[in-house]
Amino acid sequence: MYVFAYGSLLSRASLSRTLPEVSSAQCTPARLGGYERAFDVAFPNDGSQPDKIYRRPGGTDPAVVLFANIRATRGRVAVNGVLIPVQRTTLERLHLRELRYDLVDVTAGVHVYTPWRQGHGQVVAFTGRSEFIQPSSAQDGLVPREYLTTILAGVEDWERRCPGFGRDFDASTRAPARSRVAALDRIDLWA
Repeated sequence: MYVFAYGSLLSRASLSRTLPEVSSAQCTPARLGGYERAFDVAFPNDGSQPDKIYRRPGGTDPAVVLFANIRATRGRVAVNGVLIPVQRTTLERLHLRELRYDLVDVTAGVHVYTPWRQGHGQVVAFTGRSEFIQPSSAQDGLVPREYLTTILAGVEDWERRCPGFGRDFDASTRAPARSRVAALDRIDLWA
């Protein structure tokens, strides 16, 4: 089984912290037809979430913090990402990390980049849960600069290994406006 990763897990460092048993060399670059990447998962930063909060330097809390998502589109858009091999226990751990996402089977829409191996098993992806992708919540949200930097570092790394990966990222991503990206400190509430 594989997870189609399209956000922070594109980064070797993030992958290593999150899934130390998986090497980036085990991952396969791929496209998922009929989807685009957007920063529209709206994390309510009001203390109602059990795992973390975000603070601006200086101590103020933005009301909403935004994270990457993939959403179905019409047309020929194909979002790119990587296939991460997982066991059931690993998937369960990821599910605890992705509290604001649902797990969706996307196997039928996955196409591996050439010249990587063409075969793959079942592929699942985490997509934003409906209660966290309401447009009214997302319009004033901020994307943490460190989070976006992590994603972009992963894209650069994959571009070196898979020429065209960066171009495909740009073509399939609704990037946040610069005014919506801010320095935010993440404070983990779980030990």
